[in-house]
Amino acid sequence: MKIHIIGIAGKTSAAVAKMLTDLGHEVTGSDQGCYPPMTDFLDSLGIVYKTPYDENNLPDDVDYVIVAGNALIINPNNPEYLKAKKLEVPIKPYSKVLQDFVIKENSIVVAGNYGKGTISGAITKALVDLGVNPSYMVSGLMEDLEDNLKSTDSMWSVVEGDEYFDPPIGDEPPRSKFFNYNPKYLVLTSAEWDHFDKFPTQRDYIDNYKELVKTLPSDGLLVANYDGENLKEIIKEASCNVVTYSLVNPHADYVGDELLLNPALLGRFNHANLTAAYAMLAELGFDTERVLHSLNHYRGLKQRMTVLYEDDQTVLVRDLAHSPVKAKAAISAAKEVWPDKKIVAVLEIVATSLKDKSVLTRLHGALDGADQVFIPRVKLGAYMDREKVATGKEIVEAIKETQPNVEYVAKIEDLATKVLKVSGPKVILLMSSGGMNGLDKELLEKLQ
Repeated sequence: MKIHIIGIAGKTSAAVAKMLTDLGHEVTGSDQGCYPPMTDFLDSLGIVYKTPYDENNLPDDVDYVIVAGNALIINPNNPEYLKAKKLEVPIKPYSKVLQDFVIKENSIVVAGNYGKGTISGAITKALVDLGVNPSYMVSGLMEDLEDNLKSTDSMWSVVEGDEYFDPPIGDEPPRSKFFNYNPKYLVLTSAEWDHFDKFPTQRDYIDNYKELVKTLPSDGLLVANYDGENLKEIIKEASCNVVTYSLVNPHADYVGDELLLNPALLGRFNHANLTAAYAMLAELGFDTERVLHSLNHYRGLKQRMTVLYEDDQTVLVRDLAHSPVKAKAAISAAKEVWPDKKIVAVLEIVATSLKDKSVLTRLHGALDGADQVFIPRVKLGAYMDREKVATGKEIVEAIKETQPNVEYVAKIEDLATKVLKVSGPKVILLMSSGGMNGLDKELLEKLQ
C-alpha cells in the first residue's frame, strides 16, 4: 500500500514509518516541524517527508492515511486530513495501527507519568535477550536495539502506554491511547495529574487510570509502584494479581536496593524503573538470573539524562522532560548525580497544554530544585486562541511564584551565552520534547 503519515516526525510515528516500510509498504509523510534525532532517523530510511502541512504533500493515489501526534489537535482543519477525507481513504491514529500490527495475546503495557520509555525498553531488551522475539513499541530511540518499534510473529508484545488522547478522527469519543493496547500485564509507575488540557481535574486523571486497571483480565498481572502518586487508590480496581515495587520501601514486594541493579543509568529513579521491569519478568516466570544479567547491561534510551559534554567545570545533559512532573524528576536526578554542582535548568515549553493560561499554576514548585532556570522563546501555533495562550513572560511569572531565579530569553545565541556565564561548576540541563532550536549544538560549539 501507499501510506502517508501526517505528523511523521514524532518519535513513535517515525518508528511506525519504519515498521511499515519493513513490511513492504511505500511510506511518505509530513509534519509541521521536524528536528533531530527523528529527521536523521527518517533520512536514514530514505523516507520522503515534507514540512509544513499542505494538501499537496498528500499523494492523490494514497491508499491509507495515519494521523499522529498533535496534527489535528493543533489544527482540526489540517489540509492533508481534509484532503484524505475527500479521497475517502482509511484514516487511522497511530495507536490503532499499533493495535493492528504490534499488540499480541500476551500484551505488556507500561503506563504512568514517568519511566514508561525506560521500563518498556528494559523489558523489551530482556525478552529479546531471552529469545522471546517480542513485538514492541518504545517511544524513544534505544541504545541497545536498532529499532524502537517492531512487529514480529511472537505471542508477546511490549508497548509504552501513553495516557494522552488520539487525535479526533471520525465519531469515536476521545480516549487515552493505552486503551487500544489491550493490556494483559500492566506496569503502573505513577498517576500524578498531568496533561491538563485533556484532564481538567485531578479526579478525571485518576479515574482514567482506574478504567485502565479495570480492563485487566483476571489472569493478568498489575505491577505497581508502591510509592507512586495516587496508585494505592487505583490498584484497588484490579481483579488480577497485584505486586508492588519500590526503590527502598521494605513493604513493597520487590525492593530495588536489594537487587543491586544496573549502576550505569543515571539517577536512582532509573534504579526504581529497572526494579519494575525485573518484577514484571520475574512474576511472569522468566529466568531471573538471565533477566538480571540483561537489565544490568541495559543502556537505556537516547535523550534520557544523556551527557553530551563533561569536564571538571561543566556538564551538558539532554533530557526529554517536557512537563512540570517530568522536569521536577529530571532536576532531582541531576542533583543526585552531581551534588556538588549548580543545576542550570533550561525548560523549553513545547506542549500545547502548558501554553494555556489556566494551567500555569502547575509550574509552581516544579523547578525549585534548580539554582537557575531559563525559558527559551515560547512559540505560538497559528491556530491557538490568543486569549487563552500564555506568553513567555506569563510563564516566567508563574514559575517565579516559587522559583525567583528564572529568566526568559528569546534568542538562542543570547541564551547560550547567559547559560555559560552562570558562575562556578554547573550542570546545564536541557529539557524538551522538541529540538530546542539547536541550543544543544550552540552550547557544544562554545564548550569544545
